[in-house]
Amino acid sequence: MLGHIFYFIGLIIFLSNLGMLSNFFKINKIKEWSIKFNKVTGRNPIKSDYKEKEFDSFISFGFLMAITFIWMFFGLLTKSWIIFSLLLTFNLLVNLISKSIGLFNSVSNILQFVKLCIVTGIIGILVINHYHLHLDLYKIILQKIV
Repeated sequence: MLGHIFYFIGLIIFLSNLGMLSNFFKINKIKEWSIKFNKVTGRNPIKSDYKEKEFDSFISFGFLMAITFIWMFFGLLTKSWIIFSLLLTFNLLVNLISKSIGLFNSVSNILQFVKLCIVTGIIGILVINHYHLHLDLYKIILQKIV
């Protein structure tokens, strides 16, 4: 029963991530503007500094990414812990590579977009597997690696 609740939350996160994929580059430009605004003015922008609806998009994207990370972290306690640990490691590596390349350049933006696509896809696979496929993903991964 608890697994169904956990993966139902994952389904909501999956659908939300699909929606955010369509706005990724717009939200990334808002994030870049926010950082530049902070450098120029020395303060973080407030809601009135943003254009209409940009603030809400920016906040909801950050909130969704935080919820996704928390959901994946709690996924380490499930039967699919190996996939969640690989997913968290993948996120960490892509973020480190992206920061070493430099934030907000085209390669870094594309890398972050691909990361979001992969994470969204894996979350979708995990949710579908829990409700319908019931595959032992741990065995499948071990067979592919070995």
